Amino acid sequence: FHNNFLGIYICRLENGIYSKVGDPFEIEGVHVTGRSDDDVQIVHSTSSSTLNLIPQIIFERFTNLQHIHLINVDLREFHQPLQNCSQLISIHFENNDIVKIPERTFESCANLTSIAFKRCRIQDIHPMAFFGLSNLQHLEISRNMHEINLSPETFKPLIALKTLQLHSAMIHTIHPQTFQPLQNLTHLMLGWNDFKVIQTGTFTNLPSLRVLDMSSCNFLTEIQPNSFSSLPQLESITMTYGELRELNTNSFSVLPSIIYLNLCRQRLTKIERSFFSEKFPNVFTVDLRLNVCVDKDIINFSQAVLNSKRHPIEECFWRWEGSPDTTTGGNSMKVHLIVILFAWAVMH
Repeated sequence: FHNNFLGIYICRLENGIYSKVGDPFEIEGVHVTGRSDDDVQIVHSTSSSTLNLIPQIIFERFTNLQHIHLINVDLREFHQPLQNCSQLISIHFENNDIVKIPERTFESCANLTSIAFKRCRIQDIHPMAFFGLSNLQHLEISRNMHEINLSPETFKPLIALKTLQLHSAMIHTIHPQTFQPLQNLTHLMLGWNDFKVIQTGTFTNLPSLRVLDMSSCNFLTEIQPNSFSSLPQLESITMTYGELRELNTNSFSVLPSIIYLNLCRQRLTKIERSFFSEKFPNVFTVDLRLNVCVDKDIINFSQAVLNSKRHPIEECFWRWEGSPDTTTGGNSMKVHLIVILFAWAVMH
């Protein structure tokens, strides 16, 4: 037992072993003078412990426990819903072998505001796994070691959720209704996942969403019609390192609050001419570096940029339209043709 630098009283688990239900598990140690079990607010483990299950005695003994951090302890399963956890605010599981989050696991922990699973092996999340967590504001499932199948009902109980971090979660498919219950969500992080298609309705009716990050979704090839709509507060979209080859207006409704759009290192070959002016009327920065038809990070983006005779996106537009004009893109093609003809003349 010890106080941290903020004066918060902590129980650190060392050399603990709990392999199966019924095994004895004792928490030993001498309290700091003037402190007792009732003062313990944080329980955290060290890698010297092996806890295949969560010992329920932790919650029975420390009735005012607010935070539990079980990191690298070989935690494998939730053998029963957590009990006596009404004061718990945050749970952090990192580098464990958890495979399944069962039904109603956290129902008795109604005051939880944060749950984080990092570097686990989660495969199955029961549709009712997060039942009862109406106060949860932050949920993270990241750097997962196995493919996860999300039910459209998974996040339905999380009506207060503000931040959902699913980067590197090994997600292959997103059902269009997965995020729709999250009316208070402000940040959605989906980077480093393996989905190929953004389906119609996936990002729809999220009135509080401000930031959407889909960095390094390397297999993303398609955005279906009406995938993005009713997102009045969305300020930033990041979709980098994918396989998108075209952008058209059908996929997006008007997004009036977007100021930052990052499509760096896709494989864009063509863009509908009205794409930016119709759907992103207030965008300030558009990053289109390392694409096929354009390689430019445009700051202070405006309609005036698009109306200029030598703007960098013109080649993308005329590739969509099927014929070049006298703009930069057209001139670029003419130069290529002259080079080819010159090389042919030299050879002959």
